[in-house]
Amino acid sequence: MILLYPGCVYKYKHKDILRSYENILKSIGVDYIKIDELKCCGIPLRNAGYSDDFMEIAKFNAELMNKCDVTEIIVLCPECHRMIASKYKKYDFLSSEVKVNFVVNYLLEKLPGNSKRDIKVTYQDSCYLGRRSGYYDEPRELINKFGYSIIEAENTREESLCCGGGGNVREQNYELSEAVAQSRVNEFMKTKAEFIVTNCPHCYVCLSNKGMAVKDISELYHQS
Repeated sequence: MILLYPGCVYKYKHKDILRSYENILKSIGVDYIKIDELKCCGIPLRNAGYSDDFMEIAKFNAELMNKCDVTEIIVLCPECHRMIASKYKKYDFLSSEVKVNFVVNYLLEKLPGNSKRDIKVTYQDSCYLGRRSGYYDEPRELINKFGYSIIEAENTREESLCCGGGGNVREQNYELSEAVAQSRVNEFMKTKAEFIVTNCPHCYVCLSNKGMAVKDISELYHQS
């Protein structure tokens, strides 16, 4: 049984992006389930120091996944992916046999290539997908597979700048988060790319409305 785990931002705030991913998966015949009773992955609690509460919510989610005989999970959020793939298994809440895939890696393997488009974009390496999980090439390969060319910003990959939304900063110091995000967008503007591509819901929220269009990577998909 394949489970689609969207994460809180897509599930509650940006349902249009969630539908975009769902449409892609359906177009290639992926048979998946969603479990509405699943809660937040727990990372905001863990980042804020509420370790016991994190453990409680992680155990609840994992037990529900195990109860539903989930054998594979497609995760849309880099932070959720790291929590489920690493922490849930570290504490033996989730069966070690359950395969946990980040959606970009899953689509890169499953999707055919699109025709080339004469559109240049730039890409934001999210902290959790990049420095924490080590996925730098895969999202770029998927963007290219969708037919787009990438113009890299000055700081990229391991040196990429945060969007301003990591580690609960946006919840604790909104003004600082906005300033960091604007600084990052100013750097992207120098590339002269048509828009910023991200695959992190927090990057999407923080970088939007700063003077340059932002799109989730799922929005780049077009069927040939």
